[in-house]
Amino acid sequence: ESSDTVADWAPDSKSVILVSNCSGKYGIYKQFLDKDMAEPLVTHGYDRDPHMSPNGKSVIYLGPGENGPWPTKGSEPVMRVPISGGPSQRLFTASSGSLLTCARSPSDLCAIGEPTEDGKQLAVSAFDPMKGRGPELFRFALGSSDGNWRVNISPDGTRFVALPSLAGPIYIFSLRGDLLQQVRLKGWNRLQTAIWAADGKSLFVTADIRGGAVVLHGDLQGNAHALWEYTGGTGEALVHPS
Repeated sequence: ESSDTVADWAPDSKSVILVSNCSGKYGIYKQFLDKDMAEPLVTHGYDRDPHMSPNGKSVIYLGPGENGPWPTKGSEPVMRVPISGGPSQRLFTASSGSLLTCARSPSDLCAIGEPTEDGKQLAVSAFDPMKGRGPELFRFALGSSDGNWRVNISPDGTRFVALPSLAGPIYIFSLRGDLLQQVRLKGWNRLQTAIWAADGKSLFVTADIRGGAVVLHGDLQGNAHALWEYTGGTGEALVHPS
């Protein structure tokens, strides 16, 4: 009846943030795990890549761009909406095709990855969920210009995991952009996304397979095992640890 994607957990792990088109248009919802109906937070149009703010009081997301909803090219506003509901506020404007990531409390750091105009690099900048854009932290080279990259901050806000392309490898960067580690998952390729485990010591990775996707749990030495295989789709197989 609808297309739903889990985007993040609320801090108490009793509810999740959903992106859903259950109303006929894409919006952001809060879904309690013990309830059937989701609570609407933002329903005015396509709102993508929502993340819980580190303090758990707001959801940060990318709103419809100046030329219309994504994937239309053009700058996109970074928005904040209270987790309890209410009007959204614009924080700053981001480049087209950007992605967001936030640490967990007690860290208060969020960051945004923005492709450069030529699509050859990704600029990673800090931002404050209340005050807006902060300084650029570092840049790294992208493996292709097709938009198949990911960057996610560790729960404690001290490191980034980055995938420059589907082909990998996985890179671990410091906040200053120092390359701390390079990880190749043994026996796996076409990696869609890499997200930190809650303790920051391992990764949850989604990889393309024939006819679908597989969710992996991997350590930082490249060892990985499959947790769940999903056939018939790929975008719905993202994973977020509580």
